[in-house]
Amino acid sequence: MAATYNFTFTDLIDGVSPAGIGNYYGEKNKDRLLFTYVSLSYDLQFGGEKDLPLKMMKTFRFMLNGI
Repeated sequence: MAATYNFTFTDLIDGVSPAGIGNYYGEKNKDRLLFTYVSLSYDLQFGGEKDLPLKMMKTFRFMLNGI
């Protein structure tokens, strides 16, 4: 879970400004954006990594011995 809060240098992003009429009238402040998100991940390799170091050692020994 994460969040970012962005300050902008403009008041034109959302269309609300002191020059607007009705619902589009707003303060003179610059626009700010808050973005939050959640990320999920799942590893689809089941148990294949347990044997990987042993296989790598055998390969390394093969390269050293030339067998």
